[in-house]
Amino acid sequence: EYRRAVEFVERRGIPYVVISSEELDIPEFSRNPADRCYYCKKELFEKVREQARLHGLEWVADGSNADDVGDYRPGLGAARELGVISPLMEAGLTKEEIRAISGEVYGLDTADKPAMACLASRFPYGEYITREKLAQVEEIEAFLENEGFRVYRARHHGDILRLEFDPDGMG
Repeated sequence: EYRRAVEFVERRGIPYVVISSEELDIPEFSRNPADRCYYCKKELFEKVREQARLHGLEWVADGSNADDVGDYRPGLGAARELGVISPLMEAGLTKEEIRAISGEVYGLDTADKPAMACLASRFPYGEYITREKLAQVEEIEAFLENEGFRVYRARHHGDILRLEFDPDGMG
């Protein structure tokens, strides 16, 4: 995801800053409670807000959308606490509408890109998250992508790895 994001902005000449997130250093995150996303987003948005200030930017926005309203999203609480705005959500745009606008209006090659949830979501709540475990999930998912699968998840359950695939399988 990082490589693709950098390629996307560089192809378009969009200035960017790389922010290193240190969520594994946050004990509340690594313990993997049900609200782990709150701690991650709080740390990340604090860093983004600092960069915004350094660059004279008044607002920080996220990509939350109308489909996120009914979901359990503890990270939205952190965003609200820190004054992060959600223009897509405020406009009432759904994921499907955003994809349509991305492709039909802007011709973006990312319009049909499958959703890529955070790797931490591959672990059951309460299972401690480590760099090594994340690397295992990342490695198998990279393998699946290289084999041509478009929609997949590798779920880490201690000594068991569960693979999930879209019924259509390959792209």
